[in-house]
Amino acid sequence: MLRIIGFLSCLLLAFEFSTEVACAHFLFAHVVGGARPRIELHFAESAWDFSSNGRMVGLMEPARSWSLDGQPLDFESHPHAMVCLGHPDQTLACSEFTYGLMSRGETFLLQYHAKGVAGIDFAGEKGGLDAEIIAKRTGDEKLILTVLSKGAPVPNAEIVVPLEGMKTEQMTTDERGQVEISMPKTPIYSFRAMVPEERSGTHDDKSFDLVRHYTTLTVHQSDDVPSDSDGLAWAVLQDAIRCNAANVDMNRDWQANFRMTTPTESNQGRLMHESGVVGIVKPDDNQPQIMEMIRLTGGIPTTDVIENARMNFESMRSPSVGSRVVIPEFGLIYVIKDRYIEAIIEDSPNGVRRTDVTGRMKLADGRYLPEQLVITEFEKNGTIQSVTLINEIYTQEDGTHLLKTRTAHRVAGPDQVDPTTLRLSEFQFSKR
Repeated sequence: MLRIIGFLSCLLLAFEFSTEVACAHFLFAHVVGGARPRIELHFAESAWDFSSNGRMVGLMEPARSWSLDGQPLDFESHPHAMVCLGHPDQTLACSEFTYGLMSRGETFLLQYHAKGVAGIDFAGEKGGLDAEIIAKRTGDEKLILTVLSKGAPVPNAEIVVPLEGMKTEQMTTDERGQVEISMPKTPIYSFRAMVPEERSGTHDDKSFDLVRHYTTLTVHQSDDVPSDSDGLAWAVLQDAIRCNAANVDMNRDWQANFRMTTPTESNQGRLMHESGVVGIVKPDDNQPQIMEMIRLTGGIPTTDVIENARMNFESMRSPSVGSRVVIPEFGLIYVIKDRYIEAIIEDSPNGVRRTDVTGRMKLADGRYLPEQLVITEFEKNGTIQSVTLINEIYTQEDGTHLLKTRTAHRVAGPDQVDPTTLRLSEFQFSKR
C-alpha cells in the first residue's frame, strides 16, 4: 500500500488546472494500438483533449478518411469521437473535412486535415492530404518536418512543434518548407501547421478568394504498449508521468527525520527506507500511530508500481477535456486533463481516497513540481473520514528533483478540531 500511495504522490506532481482560454479547435487522428486497435478522430484543442461533444462529433461525420494504401475508412459516431475499429497492423490514417466560411477581417474557407501514425517511422509517408506534415528522422535524435500543400513543400508556413516538457513553439518553415527539431520523448505527440491557399470559389452560395488549411500530424509511439492495455489510455498516462519533474527511484534507500505532533503529545525520531520498506530508527519502539500517519500521508514518490499494469479507459467514455484512465489491478482511476493528472481516486479498505493538488510550481523545462496537495478519505457511504493538507519542498540533485521536506496536517472526523501534524525533513538518499 505504501508503494501505491507513494506513486500517487509522484503522479500528483503533474497536476495543473488549465487557465488558458479555449480559442481554437483542430482535427486530430489517433492510430491506437494495444488491446483494442482502432482509429479515433477528435475535433479538439490538442491531441490530449477529448472534449468533442455531440456538435463537434457531428462536424466530423462528413469527413473523408483513408488508410496508407488509399482505402476508405469507415467511422462510427460515438459520444466522444468518431471511431474506426482497426487492425493490429494499421500504421497510418488520414482524414479531412470542410468546416465552412469564416470571417476574421477577411472571408475564407476553412478546411481541416489530420494524419495519425503508429510510430515516427511511418510519419515520413505522404498521405495524400491537401495539406499535411511529414516527419523524418535525421542524425543526433533530430526530426526534419516538412509542410506540404498538395504534395509540394510550403515555404514560410506556420507550424507548432513540441519542445521539452510541455512547451510548444510556433516556427516558420524555410525555403524548402522544412524545420528541424529535437526528437520528442513522450509516447504521444502532435504537430500543427496552417497553409493558406489563394483560390476563388463558392460555398453555400457565398464566394471566397482564400482557403486556410489547418493540418495536424499525431504520432503514437506504440512499441512499448502492453498487449492487454488500451494504447491511447496507456499513452495519455505515460505522457502525464513524463510531465512530472519529481522522480525518485523506489529502490533507492533514504533516511529522514520526522516529528509528529498530535493534539495531546509530540514524537520525533528518524525514519529509514530500505528495499521499499519504511521503518522507525528512533525511537526504538515501533509506534503504530506514527506508522499509520506515514501511511495515510503517502510515501516517497515512485513510478515503477504501474509500469506493467493493465490500463484502460472507463467503459463509458463521455466528452471531456480530460480522460479517465483505470488501472483495475490497483483499484486506481486517474483523471488527466491537458497532460496533467488532475485527480487520483483510489479504492481503500474503508471506502475511497482522493488526492488533489492545490498548488504547483512550473519549471524552466516545462515540467511541474507540487507545492500543496489535499488528500480526502471517504467512507463507503460517502461521508468524509479525514482531510490532509500537504506542503512539499524539493531540491535538485544531478538533474533530479528530490524531496527535501514534507509537512502534513491531518484532521480526522468532525470531532477533531486541532490537526495531527507530521513533518519529514533532512532527507538523505543513497547514491545511484
